[in-house]
Amino acid sequence: MNDENQSRPLILLVNDAPGSGRDWDSLIMEDRCETILADTADTAYEIFATLRPDLVVVRAAGMPPHEQEKLIEFHRQSRRAGSSVPMIFLDADGDTLPGNREEDGIEDIILFPPLSGQDPERLQETSGKNLLGRLGRQYFRAIVRGSLQHSALRKKMEELEKHHARFRRLAERDLRETAAIQRSFLPQSFPSHPDISMAAVYEPSMQIGGDYYDVIPWDENHWGLVMADIAGHGAAAAVVMALTQMVVKEFGKGIGQPSEALRIFDRKLNANLSSDHYVTMIYGVLDLTTMEFTYASAGHVPGLYYSARADHPTVLKQEPSYPLRTFPVDSYPEYRLALEPGDSVLFYTDGVTDVQNPQGQFFGIGKLLDLFAQHHDWPPDRLAKQILDAAERFREKRERLDDFTLLVVSRKK
Repeated sequence: MNDENQSRPLILLVNDAPGSGRDWDSLIMEDRCETILADTADTAYEIFATLRPDLVVVRAAGMPPHEQEKLIEFHRQSRRAGSSVPMIFLDADGDTLPGNREEDGIEDIILFPPLSGQDPERLQETSGKNLLGRLGRQYFRAIVRGSLQHSALRKKMEELEKHHARFRRLAERDLRETAAIQRSFLPQSFPSHPDISMAAVYEPSMQIGGDYYDVIPWDENHWGLVMADIAGHGAAAAVVMALTQMVVKEFGKGIGQPSEALRIFDRKLNANLSSDHYVTMIYGVLDLTTMEFTYASAGHVPGLYYSARADHPTVLKQEPSYPLRTFPVDSYPEYRLALEPGDSVLFYTDGVTDVQNPQGQFFGIGKLLDLFAQHHDWPPDRLAKQILDAAERFREKRERLDDFTLLVVSRKK
């Protein structure tokens, strides 16, 4: 088979009648197509499985019904497997084929001539030299051309689907690798202290997300606590998250005033980012000698504080402020909180309260406060898991629209 033939459509002819080769040449445009013959359904199956023709033409006249049924069943199975090609039955008995071809999954089987008195001239087999009348021949050629175009389009779609599947596999692999790298930026464990316990939950809405939290020992008596939310999702937000972590660890050390730390983070992010992503952040410093927690917020949702003395949770005080990388800010208001035995602080991103159920209702800060009040005395890891489970039950099977991140810091009793 030469290169020219390889580029031509391949038609499989089944049950070819002896001495009719010249009719086939004329009928199916031999100068434009390549043909291969099969005398039985089994032979046709072997050829089809090896060469994958573009069209199958079956001379039904004289073919036993069980042979026709075998071809039809093979066509049905091939179509379900996504590898079907059009099939034309010449002079088929309408009773041989199933009545509802669309329901049976064989709607691209064509009968010629159509079993209707209103259709063009029926196929007439004569002496073997004039297989079709002129009108019937033209009509049949039009059917062949249409079937070959349909087959070519299907093959192109299958080829595109293979490319798409390959691209999807590569993209998913890259996402998994990126997600693994991103998770490595988050703390694998928290610093140890006899009076403090901590736990976190991080569930990105996609494989990679834009939330960042950390607990960083600056020296033996001071820890920096960070909860941040990078606007957006996906790879771009993950890059901004990585840069944010680098900036916090590199330039936050030794700065005891959270307001000053936020101003520095803002300048460094503006100097090193050209994207439009902004960052909301709560940054605080915990003094382990006095158990005083000082914090400031750059447009982040306020955390929650459970006071063992008052025996109820409240929303942490903070004034409205701009996120990092939005507008120039001279200073961020600072607040101080004395952590007494049994007190807890819960930091989170808005992906927690913005969880929605199928009715479009939000999980909300009210439910979060209720859970904090009910389970404040649980170890932080159990409390964090309880909040996550409650949010999962609330949203049922609705897609998570934002990253779900929270951090619990408790002073032991």
